[in-house]
This record gives sequence, structure tokens and C-alpha cells, in this order.
Amino acid sequence: MIEAPSDHDAYLDRLSNPAQKALLTDLRARIHAALPGLEECISYAMPAFCIHGKVVGGYAALRKGSSFYPFSGGVLDQIADQLSGYSRTKSALHFSGEKPIPDSLLRLLLQTRLTEIRAHLPIVRYRPHHFLCSLGFQGKGYSDAFTANMSAIVVGRLRAEGGDDTLIEVTPATDDICAPCPKRRGALCTSQDKIAALDATHAEALHLTPGDRLTWGEAQARIRANVPPGSLKTLCQGCEWEPYGMCEEALSGLHAK
Repeated sequence: MIEAPSDHDAYLDRLSNPAQKALLTDLRARIHAALPGLEECISYAMPAFCIHGKVVGGYAALRKGSSFYPFSGGVLDQIADQLSGYSRTKSALHFSGEKPIPDSLLRLLLQTRLTEIRAHLPIVRYRPHHFLCSLGFQGKGYSDAFTANMSAIVVGRLRAEGGDDTLIEVTPATDDICAPCPKRRGALCTSQDKIAALDATHAEALHLTPGDRLTWGEAQARIRANVPPGSLKTLCQGCEWEPYGMCEEALSGLHAK
């Protein structure tokens, strides 16, 4: 039995066909571009991509051509009308250098699988100031684990297709974003006074109380209605990320829609 590769690089380095290696290397890069925030993993001895602990898709080199696996028996049937010209099984889409997977189809494959995963995910729990943090998030955080977790929530759920329907419950303490934060101390934070002040001002501005449930789309509507551009210097006073301007830029973009 061939030993499973340790990571994507190890798998690709095993390939003896240069054209096939280039094809799968390109696919790997395009998957990351299509759905930022995915983590690379190995599943069933093949290179795959995970989010929320679930596999979104993977690829493998075959003797004749290559295959993309959505890790679901239902994805390919759901989009069968878009797969004309491709050979496939119930769980694998076959492709080659002569018949590659275009970006539009790749996004459809990933988003269809992500929609399946998201349908079974729990409600997101947010403390008040994390609504605006999520609006402005640009892949930076307090640690690698923190950033990966926030990417999975914000990019993988809120900004994914259908993400506006994600249900969020307001909590007065540490939440799903805080879970891996190096500053977390149980239900509190090493900067508790500052965080409590931010939560209070954001809760007042967005009319949030603990236990409220609203969708991400509704949260954005509240932000648009209650937080005008240029107001974050006051609303987010004390936040170490505010001076970078990421949230203000995102806020302006939301109002411009």
C-alpha cells in the first residue's frame, strides 16, 4: 500500500508526468483563489481542502487524466446541466489539459458543496463589536489560529454565496470569533475593559441585545442604517485595528452598494 502523502506538495512531487503536475498545481492555486480561507488537508490519501472541519473538494492524478472530487454524492447531480462534455461518476469529475475545469465551473463546484456544508452548521455566536469587525476583515488577526478561524466564519460563511442568510445570535461574552484568540481568558479577555466598552457602543449603535438573532444580511442593513461613513473613529475608539482603515473602507463600500 502506498503511504498517504503528508501534504499537497508531497503529493504533487510524486507525479512523474510534468503536464499533469502543472495541471493540478494550477488547479490548487485556482481553488484557493475561488474560495479564500480554505485549509489544505489530506483525505483518503488525496489532496483536499477543508472548511469548518468538512472537506469541500479534492483532486487526484489518474493514469489517464485527473479528477476533481466534491466529497459528496450529490454535488455533481445538482449541477449536471453544467457538466456537458465531461466524463464523471457520481462522486468524481474527470478532466485533463485538453478539457480543464474553467474558473466558473470550479466556483460552482465549490459553492455547491459549501452550501451543503453550511446547511448543517450551527448558528454563529457574535458579541456586538464583531459585526463591524467581520465587515472589515481582510485576513489579519492576533495569531495564525485566530485568523484561520475568523476566515472560516467570515469568508467561508458570511461572504460565501448565500451567506447573507447566515443566522447570528448576539452574546454578551466571548463568541465564535474569540474561541482561539490568544487574549481570551475563559469568558473574558486580557483587554476586558476595552472590549466591554466596544461591545457597549456597538450594541447601542446597532440596537443589539444578548439573545437577539438576525441574519448577516439584516446585520448589514442595520450597519448601513445606523453607522455612517467616517464614524468609526468614535464608534471604534480604542480598537487597535481601527487606525489601519480596513473597516472604514468596508463601511464606505457597504454604503455605496
